[in-house]
Amino acid sequence: MSNYEELMANDFVIGEGPWDQATAIELGEALRKRGESESKPVAVAVIFDEQRIYQVGLPGTSQNNDEWIDRKIRTVDMTHHSSLALRVKADEMGVKEEDMGFKAGHLAVCGGGFPLYTDGKFVGAAIVSGLPHEVDHQILVDVITAFKKGKGWA
Repeated sequence: MSNYEELMANDFVIGEGPWDQATAIELGEALRKRGESESKPVAVAVIFDEQRIYQVGLPGTSQNNDEWIDRKIRTVDMTHHSSLALRVKADEMGVKEEDMGFKAGHLAVCGGGFPLYTDGKFVGAAIVSGLPHEVDHQILVDVITAFKKGKGWA
């Protein structure tokens, strides 16, 4: 199994849950609290049912983070997978971002966007921006996993 295939499989396992608007907002709060507890300059957003229902920028973030959030949202919405999966796929194929056939700056070919699924259907995304992209991704994995465990979903 390639790293890309492994990431895609993990996206489904980690992102699956009985998400609704209320729990998606709670997830946003959990991501915010993680950033605050570690004094990390992160911006967080959550999309549910095609609507941005949560967004916050912690101290040290800027408009630049908002632009990355938008790019990560478009990436997860287009692929229904983590934005890191697109980065890994491009790396495995030896493809440069500028050769991927989309407008430069439109998508995020990096970590920090994570899909949410209910009954296998894509229902939204959680986004973190502000740290190295692999760290953004890992925060999402850790917080979503802990959140699901706390809800008894895991």
